[in-house]
Amino acid sequence: KIESEEPRMEYDVLFLHPPSSFKKVKYPLSGIFPDEVGTNDLFLHAPVGLMALYHRLKKQGFNPGFLNVGRLLHRAIEQEESFDLVHLIKNLPAVSYGIDLHWAVHTPGALELAETIKKTIPHSFIFLGGLTSTYFYQELLEDFPFIDAVVLGEADEVIVPLIEALKRSKLHSCKGKIPNLAYRSGVDRSITVNRVR
Repeated sequence: KIESEEPRMEYDVLFLHPPSSFKKVKYPLSGIFPDEVGTNDLFLHAPVGLMALYHRLKKQGFNPGFLNVGRLLHRAIEQEESFDLVHLIKNLPAVSYGIDLHWAVHTPGALELAETIKKTIPHSFIFLGGLTSTYFYQELLEDFPFIDAVVLGEADEVIVPLIEALKRSKLHSCKGKIPNLAYRSGVDRSITVNRVR
């Protein structure tokens, strides 16, 4: 492959669909999850709402991106190729990263993806969204410092003002005005929950 001399374009937000687990092959999930979770096509489809958010931002003139990381990992496993998550993230610069945590089976994969992004790009803003993250937002923000925010419930009215604030580096001045957003703030990193529509 020939490397391009042109600078890479930075996404305003890069939406990422995680696998159920990056370690599933070596360490299968147990309990309620069937053996095939993460190793077949069962949970590789991104929630349709994610694409709706992508298109909403695109219509407003933003530069969103989308990558199905779960499908890439699955393909690498099938073809017995290596999968370098850190290399992948380094080549996908973005102002913010939105990870869907809709189905509970994606919890290990979503958390590992978020942590790897934060370690690789420490200044990045990482937010989660979806049914599972909405239900467990308190635990996510309290226990996992690499997650900056959780979008609660429907993100339709949240995504444009959130990405606009992040792009203009004015998130701190308007966090309280963005509905359906839970985030850690202040010196004590306390959890703030904005008005939920």
